[in-house]
Amino acid sequence: MPRIRALQIHPVMEGVEVWKLDTATVPLERALMREYVGIGDPLEVDLGFGHRRGRRKGPELGLARLDLESFDSFQGAVVARSATRLVRYLLQAARPTRGTALATWLAGRSLDEASMAELGELLERAWLLGHDIERTPLGRQLPSGGLALLRDTAQLRLDRIRIDGQDWWMDRVHGHTMSSAVVDRRVTIAGHRIAQPLFVGRYGPGPWFSWYDGLRTGYSNSLDQLPPSLLERIEEQGWMRSVAEPRRPLADLEVRFLVRRPNLDERPRQPAASIPAGCGHPAILIPSSEPVPLVDEGGRPLDVPVIADPAEALAVLGRAYNGRIYIPHAHCLDPMEISFSNRKCEWLVGVLPTCLAA
Repeated sequence: MPRIRALQIHPVMEGVEVWKLDTATVPLERALMREYVGIGDPLEVDLGFGHRRGRRKGPELGLARLDLESFDSFQGAVVARSATRLVRYLLQAARPTRGTALATWLAGRSLDEASMAELGELLERAWLLGHDIERTPLGRQLPSGGLALLRDTAQLRLDRIRIDGQDWWMDRVHGHTMSSAVVDRRVTIAGHRIAQPLFVGRYGPGPWFSWYDGLRTGYSNSLDQLPPSLLERIEEQGWMRSVAEPRRPLADLEVRFLVRRPNLDERPRQPAASIPAGCGHPAILIPSSEPVPLVDEGGRPLDVPVIADPAEALAVLGRAYNGRIYIPHAHCLDPMEISFSNRKCEWLVGVLPTCLAA
């Protein structure tokens, strides 16, 4: 069964629960039809204050590292309806291990009733009274996540479900996003590991699914119609995630080359003086995560030009209109005018419809 990043719920005292970030498994069809996906951080909590327009509804429940008796060190939160019960539980079970949210908040003070009473008062002011902590020093005095008091009117944008006798909080897709079961696969081409996930995704209302098995794409109205090898990999290695829009099969596209978009730290001063070999024809640049096969019918990696040098990559990216339509004879943009990721590199695939690639 595919895995989901979720919160495991542990009642530890009357009115107090520990929510531990962990991995749950849900049958694929149930996860897709219920649109379950991995939870985000911080969690969104509607405290029902009825604030004026433009003001936040209440503090966000961010997860944090905690160390508690019977749980040891974990990422999650302690949640209660009563400050008195929450601080009583912390006095009994908390271990202010270095690096945890509680230890950082204590900062040299002891874990005693006076410190916990102060913490309980701050939590009440922030969570129950609805003070605007963005405009007062109060926000800097609270632990950085991991603790929360919820009113009876509080609404989490999560589903509480039970699996094999254990309660979990699970997120669902919101807005125009879609749920998808994804296998994080990488294809090795010319010594480079290029991310190209396999997936089964919910497609529109009703039991319709789109899928990609690394070579073929398609639609099915039943999971039984999926390629058996894909279904097996999804069940063993899949993760439930949200995607911005349904992944659609991209048929009849021929891969012309691969180019690695550098991150900001790798941005060269100037692009290469000439375009790289194998990039002399126009192409459309799409992320390698799109369902365009990077292997042939025998499962072998495609033999195409691979542009990994940052200066050569700039010679391609600087000639791509709107970052997408590559025109080799166009004037190359200045490196400062090209978009780069400030986190990680990204592989792009230069493609053309087969009818135009000849």
